[in-house]
This record gives sequence, structure tokens and C-alpha cells, in this order.
Amino acid sequence: MKRRKWRNRMLLALAAVAVLGAAVWRYGDELRGMAGGAEQESAASAETALSAWIVDWDAEAGAADLAAVAASLESLQLFGAYYDEQRQITLREGFNRLIDAADEAALEENGGERYLTVVNDILLGNGNSLQKDTGLVSNLAATVESRRDHAEEVVALAKEYGFDGVELDYERIADADWPHVIALYNEMHQSLSAEGLKLRVLVEPGAPVTQHLLPEGPQYVIMAYNLYGTHSGPGPKADLAMIGKLAAKMDHIPGDPVMAFAAGGFDWNAEGAASAVTEIAAAKLAESAGVQPERDRKSGALYFAYTDEQGDKHTVWYADQETLRLWIEGAKQRGVHRVAIWRLGGISESSLDYLSRQF
Repeated sequence: MKRRKWRNRMLLALAAVAVLGAAVWRYGDELRGMAGGAEQESAASAETALSAWIVDWDAEAGAADLAAVAASLESLQLFGAYYDEQRQITLREGFNRLIDAADEAALEENGGERYLTVVNDILLGNGNSLQKDTGLVSNLAATVESRRDHAEEVVALAKEYGFDGVELDYERIADADWPHVIALYNEMHQSLSAEGLKLRVLVEPGAPVTQHLLPEGPQYVIMAYNLYGTHSGPGPKADLAMIGKLAAKMDHIPGDPVMAFAAGGFDWNAEGAASAVTEIAAAKLAESAGVQPERDRKSGALYFAYTDEQGDKHTVWYADQETLRLWIEGAKQRGVHRVAIWRLGGISESSLDYLSRQF
């Protein structure tokens, strides 16, 4: 009798354990499902943001494109502020049109910010310019005093025009200057922050960001373009392999960096000289030449060849809506969700529509 009771108790205990185990297993499934769902939801809801440049030499076309995408912009960069031969910051005549375009687009009403882009180009008295002057950056960043004076000039100009922040587009930085330039970024950020202003910094694809620790605070923008251009023969401005490599480099950049893509493309003549073309201009060239552009599989860019009126052969590569979509999706798959477009002006209606719907 006692043996039977003991057996019954054991059976009840085992049944209870089985029921409890099943319950725990189901609960674990629910937790795993919730966790998986949370991960999927987090990935799907990762914040995406778009910014773009508008330039003084193509202000009217840029203003037209801006009107189409302004509501989707996190920020607009007004390009730009240059240097004169006395190494003082100067604005060209078309700059006021950029200010007007930003006002007309009601950028700030939609939460967008305005940045002044300062570039290390020196405007010469003869109408030419020294582009991306390495020596200028060396002088600006060389000492505590030079960095302080530079920050004071930049802050005063940003406040005068009511900007939300400043973007430094300093390129071709000499290897030996990087420690001083990093100090410049840090001190410029501090000076701007003291006035309630922000700092963005352009980073070239080949910048040694894995060797130098960039300071926290500024927002960094890595340039995912110029894979091919005026320095090379024909090819796309970017491809998926380049995007993957730059996304890996962005792991070494603090904050939430931006990847910048270039609209338009280049037209190379028979001698190999390249001139910039907008998306609209490239499409018109193909149409007038009676040729159908082909799409490159590695980059998504379009390309075609044509012969001009003088009988000279040309090769054109450019980005359209599908190219931009492929680049942006490729960046997102690698964890990059902040995108910038160089530049507004001459972008097709379909590309503008894609950008406005995507962000």
C-alpha cells in the first residue's frame, strides 16, 4: 500500500515537472520570439537621415532640386566659403542665392538645419583658384594661436549668417599635419559648441582614420565617391566594393557618421580629360547621340559612348535613381543609415522622388 502511494506521488511529481517544463519551454519560445522580433523591429526602425549640398556656381538648379527634397533633409550644406589670397575666408557672389534658396524651401520649418561649408580652395585675383590647397590647411592648424584665430573667424561668420553649424571640407591633408588637424577639429568643435553651433567634418576616402583617433563631438562625413574621375580614366564614382570598405572604416569614426554619395558623373574625351556632368545632362547626351546607356553590375552606374560634332569620341559614366538606390541600400546593409548627396542641381525628377520618399 505504501509502495503504491509512493509510486502515485512520483507519477504526479513527474507530471508536474513535465507540465512545468513545457510551460518554461513555451515561455522561452515566446521570449526568443520577442527578442527576435525586437531585433527585426530595431533593424527596420533604425534611424535614417538625408543631407545634401547646394553650390554657389549652380545655385538656380540647386534651388529647384532643393524644393523637391527639402522636407526630407536633416541638414543642408551651403557650399561655400573659400579663402582669398590673404588667407581670409570669403564668399562669392552667388552665395546669397543659396541663402535665399534655403529660406524659400522653408528648410527650418521641417526641422532641417543649415551648415556653412568651408573649403580649402584659394580664390586668385585672375579668376582661377588653387583647389584643396594643402599648405593652407597646414598653416591654419599649425599652432594653438593659428587654430584659435581660425575658430574665431569661422564662428563669427556662422553667427553673422544665422547658421546652425559649420562644415569643414579640408582635403589633401599632409600626413605630417594630421595631429594638428585633429587638434583643429577638437578646438573648432569646442568654440562652436560654446555658441550653440555644430560641426561637421568631411573625411576623404583615403584619410588615415584607422591610424589617428578622431575627436568625439563633430559629425563626420566620409566621401564615397571619386573612385573614378578627373584623376583617372572612365568608370563609376563609386561601386559596392568601395562602399563596403568605407563602411568598415567608419567603425573607427566616433559618433554616427554619414556616408556621402555623388549624383551625376563624368564625360571623358579621347585624350582622357574628364568634365563633370549632371544626371540630366548625361541622359540628354545619350538621347541626342541615339545611344542606350548600359548598367554596370558592380556599381549600378550607367555608361555609354558617343561621338561629338567634331568627330571626337567620348565615354560617359553617371548615376541615376537606380544607382543611388543600390548605393544607399548597400550602405544600409552595412549598418550605415545617414546619407548625404553631393550635390543638388541637375538631378532627375525620378531620383529626387526616390530620395524624398526614402527619407
